[in-house]
Amino acid sequence: MDIDTNRSTREKGRTMRGTRRLVVTMMVALAVVAAAALSSCVATEEGSETWTEWAKEKVGLKHEDAGETVAEKAGEAKEAAKHKVGEAKEKLDEAVAAAKEKASDVAGAAKDKAHHLTEEASEETKEAKDRAGETLEKASEKYDSASEKSRQVKDSLSSSSRDDEL
Repeated sequence: MDIDTNRSTREKGRTMRGTRRLVVTMMVALAVVAAAALSSCVATEEGSETWTEWAKEKVGLKHEDAGETVAEKAGEAKEAAKHKVGEAKEKLDEAVAAAKEKASDVAGAAKDKAHHLTEEASEETKEAKDRAGETLEKASEKYDSASEKSRQVKDSLSSSSRDDEL
C-alpha cells in the first residue's frame, strides 16, 4: 500500500510540474502577444529594436513556437489523463473482483454454517424424540405395574372379604 502511495505521489508531482510548465509557457505566450499588440499601437522608428522583439529574444520563443508548445503540453496532459483513467479503471476492476470473491466466501461460509446448524437441530430433535419415547415406555411400564398391583390389592381385598364372610 505504501508503494502505491509513493508512486501516486511521484506521479502527482510530475503532473504538477508539467502543469506548472504549461501555465508558465502560456503566461509567457500571453505576455508576448500583449507586448506585440502594444507595440503595434505605438509607432517606433524604423530599424530600431522594439520591446516585443527584445522580449522574444530573451524568452527564446516565437509566437509559432509558443503555440506548438502549448499544443504539445495539451496533448501530453490529455494522454496523462487517459492513463490515469485507465489506472483507475484497473483498480476499480480489481476492487470489484475482490469484493465478489469476498461475498462468495461469506455466502459459502453462511451456507456451511446453516447446513451445520440444520444437522445439529435434526440430531437434537431425534434425541428429544427418543427420550420422549423412552419416557412414554417407562410411564406405560409403571402404569402396567400399578394396574397389576391394583388388581392384586383388589383381589386380596376381595378374597379377604370372602374369608370374613365365611
